[in-house]
Amino acid sequence: MNAKPVLLFAGFLLACNQEVDDTEDTDSEGYEVEVTADGGTAMVDLSTLSTTTLEGDDVVALTEILTASELSVTWADRTYDFVASDGYRPSSKDCGPVDHTTLSGGYLYPESGNLVWDAALDLAGCFFVDGVVTVEVQDPARR
Repeated sequence: MNAKPVLLFAGFLLACNQEVDDTEDTDSEGYEVEVTADGGTAMVDLSTLSTTTLEGDDVVALTEILTASELSVTWADRTYDFVASDGYRPSSKDCGPVDHTTLSGGYLYPESGNLVWDAALDLAGCFFVDGVVTVEVQDPARR
């Protein structure tokens, strides 16, 4: 008797007992950022927002993120700080918070949450934050 057909048949039987996960990954959420203001909090999925092009890359404007949060805030009267996934914040390095005019030149990469700024603002490196997880909206009148 030839051993090859027997081994082939045994391998077929073993393969038939394997469990196969053929379900599709339906979790298509993109990078999420939390926006906090006046005790309110909102999560914003960057993949749901319009992008603009900055130096050849698709980015999401910080102003777009604030609007998408649907928090009832007068944005122009506020200052802003950013918190990275590792806890870094520009204000910890005497950078910031930024005012709304400056914020209008800021953008997040939708896949990473990395914060970049329009070059015309000429901001120091400490304002560029990798992996922003929270945009803190602050009321300067309450400081």
